[in-house]
Amino acid sequence: MSRPTPVMLREVLGLTFEPAQVVAMVGFGVVLAAVTLPGTGEVAAWRLALGGALIADIGAGCLSNFTASTNAYYAERPALRWRFIAAHVHLLVVAWALGWPMAPAVAVWAWTIVSASVVNRLAGSPSQRVVAGGLFATSLLAPLGWPMPTVMQVVSALFTLKVAYAFAVRHSANDSSYRPAS
Repeated sequence: MSRPTPVMLREVLGLTFEPAQVVAMVGFGVVLAAVTLPGTGEVAAWRLALGGALIADIGAGCLSNFTASTNAYYAERPALRWRFIAAHVHLLVVAWALGWPMAPAVAVWAWTIVSASVVNRLAGSPSQRVVAGGLFATSLLAPLGWPMPTVMQVVSALFTLKVAYAFAVRHSANDSSYRPAS
């Protein structure tokens, strides 16, 4: 059963939320942080906490951005969608905080932001999902040749999934890009 979202969480959950979905989001974010942080090496506790919180946010956002409520919230507020895309510097901060190589982090971040921008510009186009899928799939190939720890590859892929596919695509069956087969 949907519940009204508190005002301060609307940019994360939309106007309403399903409690079970929030549990899944938070659970996935926490599990992602828990399984990736041990592979980060030795860093200061505050850096580990910052990196862990942002990794959890990336994981939770992968699920949150697929929800109908979040999708509808941003479909009705295109300027906020652009702001959300622009604000996603998470991967850069995670790489810095955890001592991961910055060059691949910058490359993945830039690819993600450009991809999300292209996909967002295609709102209403029947090709939006295919372009988004292609850009996301391409992002999975690029890190194969880069010197990146495996945990960084996983977090990078989920970051791109979160921003360039889960968020930038209008997933609702009610939007203008949805045309059921005849």
